[in-house]
Formats: sequence, C-alpha cells, structure tokens
Amino acid sequence: MLIVLSIVGLRYRLIALPVIFLGVLLFCGAAGSCVSVMLKLPLLDVSLSGELDAYGRRILSRVATGTVASLVGCSLFAVLMVSVQDLAFADVVSACTSQDIGSCTIVKQLTLLALPILLGFSERTLTSVERKVLGDK
Repeated sequence: MLIVLSIVGLRYRLIALPVIFLGVLLFCGAAGSCVSVMLKLPLLDVSLSGELDAYGRRILSRVATGTVASLVGCSLFAVLMVSVQDLAFADVVSACTSQDIGSCTIVKQLTLLALPILLGFSERTLTSVERKVLGDK
C-alpha cells in the first residue's frame, strides 16, 4: 500500500508540493523497512503473553528506524551530490519537483522510488551495528 501511495503521488504530479514529496520519500522508506522486517520474522506461537507485545514494539521500532534512515540517507545523497551514471539524486529531486512535467522521466521517477526503498531496507544493518556498539539490551 505504501508503494502504491508513492506511485500515485508521482504519477498525478502531487509531488510538486513539498509535503507530498516528503510523504513519497517516507512511504518508500517505510515500505523498504517493512520488507526487511517481514523477511526476518520468525514463526510465532500466538499467545496472550507480554512477549508478543514486546515483539510488536520491536517491529515498530525497526520500521521507524528504516524510515528515518531512508529520509536521512536521501538527504545526504542529495546534499553530497552522489551520482550514478551521470544521474545525481539532487537532479532527480529537482526535476521531479519542478512544474515542468516532461523533466521527470520514468528513469528519474524509478530512481526517486528505488533509493528510499533500498535505504529503508538497510534498517537491518543499522540495528546490527547498534547492537555491536551499544550492546544487547
């Protein structure tokens, strides 16, 4: 659902509004972190214990970590002018937030969706680094 909302935001040019643009990045980051969390879910025996509540909080914190990491990573990619094959993320953002509809090509739209998803998927790396640095609580 998060990916669909992002695509609708891009397709119908709602992205020209800065709040909607931020929403597209957040939706993509949350989608990437949700996929990452779902891949690591163990099979749980459903019970009414406090352990299930604690596990739910851990899932939500990992999704939030991936979403924030995605937003911060996209900001760094734009500020540091990181480019792949002569396509800088800052140029993609500029093209897709301008009033000129033709400047935001399909490749730029896919880049705008893919990078936050990949950065959101990196939540697993961030949580494992946190455990090594701060220890397991």
